[in-house]
Amino acid sequence: MSPAIKDRPRLPARLGAALLLIAGLGCGSDEPVLLGLDGREDGAGAERDEVWQLRAPEAAHRSDPRQVAESYERPEGVQVDVSWFGGRRFDEVQAELTAQLGRLGERRILDAGRGEELVYERGEVRVVRGVIAMMRVRLAEPLTRTDALLATGFTIYADHWRETHREYRLANAFEFERFRLLKVAPGSDRVQVVEAWKSDPADAAR
Repeated sequence: MSPAIKDRPRLPARLGAALLLIAGLGCGSDEPVLLGLDGREDGAGAERDEVWQLRAPEAAHRSDPRQVAESYERPEGVQVDVSWFGGRRFDEVQAELTAQLGRLGERRILDAGRGEELVYERGEVRVVRGVIAMMRVRLAEPLTRTDALLATGFTIYADHWRETHREYRLANAFEFERFRLLKVAPGSDRVQVVEAWKSDPADAAR
């Protein structure tokens, strides 16, 4: 070994490793990598992110049903906590669904990959690939649309309502794709059925 090399001061091990890593990163392609807001690579063909991963439910987080039950407490005044149930894995919340919707009476397998519909005493639940995609709840009594939202676990919402003779409609609110609040009678301002979709109904068949 030459004296020049022998006498050269050595870099600390951690600093040397860092410099080697930086040098390695500089040897790749000169093409820029575009990152989305969530840090993933963006591309012209990238699909819109779903609020919940209906098309890839295997990526949804799985929890111990006992832990889910122990950590959950239904808010005061809420009849059925649709806000909490939507997008959760069905097998993790079966017991709580029964507690809030009553006894399960029927299970219907739907065609075209639309999952299955479970009929309870006080409502219906659509499950697609193991995840709760939709809930339809019959309220205990007729309510205004504001009180109906509160009774199903949501907050007060005043904007972007669409009204027809038989129902109120709401889209893209509370991280749900759409709502239908069915009136007790045509022209009434009271509703008794709340239908909430965590994903767009058209996506459920894909």
